[in-house]
Amino acid sequence: MNGNETIDLSRFGLGPRLDTRAMPDNPWLACLEWDAVQVLAAVSKTESIAFAFTESMYLQAGASTASRQILVSGSLGDMLCRLCAAIVGAGVFIKLGNPSVEWTPETGAASVRSTLDSEPFRWSPAFIPWHGDEERVQLFLFLLVQAHRFVLLHEAGHILHRHGPSAEPRGHGAIIDGRESSEADEAAAASSMARELVADAEAFHLHFQLLDHQFAQAAGEPMGALLAEKLVGTPRERLRMTLLSAFLIFQILDYRTWSIETARLRTHPPAPFRVKAIYATAVDLKHPGITQQELIEEIGYARLLGSVVVDVGLNRLPQLSWLNQVDGTEFDELFLRIYAEMHKWADPALLKSG
Repeated sequence: MNGNETIDLSRFGLGPRLDTRAMPDNPWLACLEWDAVQVLAAVSKTESIAFAFTESMYLQAGASTASRQILVSGSLGDMLCRLCAAIVGAGVFIKLGNPSVEWTPETGAASVRSTLDSEPFRWSPAFIPWHGDEERVQLFLFLLVQAHRFVLLHEAGHILHRHGPSAEPRGHGAIIDGRESSEADEAAAASSMARELVADAEAFHLHFQLLDHQFAQAAGEPMGALLAEKLVGTPRERLRMTLLSAFLIFQILDYRTWSIETARLRTHPPAPFRVKAIYATAVDLKHPGITQQELIEEIGYARLLGSVVVDVGLNRLPQLSWLNQVDGTEFDELFLRIYAEMHKWADPALLKSG
């Protein structure tokens, strides 16, 4: 646990606090909890933000503006472990360790969560063949931390922009991400979805800034030097990792039960819609180490890279049409309605230009 022993869990409905130290099959949640405390200390501005994992069986996370608390279900943390382990085990990143690459894709289009639900995560050589490969273990931890940070920073975005669950900006209460819920009318839904896209945009900027700062100074640290050499040595490669981290999260959170009709009333936009909105946010990124042409290339590359990493990791045929589900005039109109509401939920003092 992280020392925030007085954190109030009752208002979230996400179950009791999870003791991450008492999990012999998964020691990595304790690492994520430690990292979360460091990250929140770096981004929390003037007031601290508390964090804890909970015992909820649902893939959810929550944020309270009033009490400045973030909770992530242990089930979501465990699902991230499963996905990252599958990616590393499939040898997607061939430069790290000694992977045995063998891709024999199966047909079918099951969601990431339904595919991984059948495979429990256990940190043991009996279940993790690369358990003793130091470089691949480091890759696993890196991918896991980066994906979890995007969840964490999305929730922090709600707090930093002072969001609440009501339709009134600057409301107080708890926001739960991961639940499928709807508003009574399209206007309220557009406002709620705008709030989510503001938090996503904040997560994108903070994630990239933290990653870029970390690896711009990582030469003297063995793990950092290894990852800088083979994966995130340049600002462009760090942007690639931030976009990939977002893609992985929304692959997990995609319920695949939505349509344009139901999407218009949702409190949260469909997962592929949110990924495309993050790509739109990335277009405005300003960084001295990334040219505008490189930026556009990376955004175009992101949708292909995300699919390759997930599909090879899960040993399935490429599903390149995932983002195409939110193409078309009706979704463009929905985005414009949401975009018109975003200024109500964005704190001008926090708006990022890069």
